[in-house]
Formats: sequence, C-alpha cells, structure tokens
Amino acid sequence: MLRRRGLTAALHHGAARDEKGLLIAHVWVRSGDVDVIGCEETERYGLLAVFPPPDVASDVAIVETAMLRSPSTVSFTRA
Repeated sequence: MLRRRGLTAALHHGAARDEKGLLIAHVWVRSGDVDVIGCEETERYGLLAVFPPPDVASDVAIVETAMLRSPSTVSFTRA
C-alpha cells in the first residue's frame, strides 16, 4: 500500500527475552522516519535486520514507482 503511493517501507525484525528468559521476536514497519505499524514497543527489542536494507530501499522505491506510472516503458539492465 505504501509503495503504491511512492513511499518506501522497511520491515524491521527484532528480538528480546521475556520475563521467563525465553526468546521472543517482533516485526514492525517504518516508512522513512515514520512508524507505520507494530512500533509501540520497539525499544524493548534489539534490532536484528531490516528488509530491504536501507541502502537498497530507496532504489527499490524508485523502480517500483516508475513501474506503477508506466510499466511498459521501464527497462532493467544488469550491473
């Protein structure tokens, strides 16, 4: 939904220990610096991974936005 509007979105994966010492995991979504969903308790979790990685996220958003605007004119080349 965010990408359809030309906004980047990143899925953050975190983990922590609960009161009993058991491992718990949580996932939340951010768009730039804006919390979208699942962000209420993020300070409790250690960040494990972000997908797509921040250096890739902006490139993905640019390509997806171009495809939404004019899918037949977007071409891809391998680097």
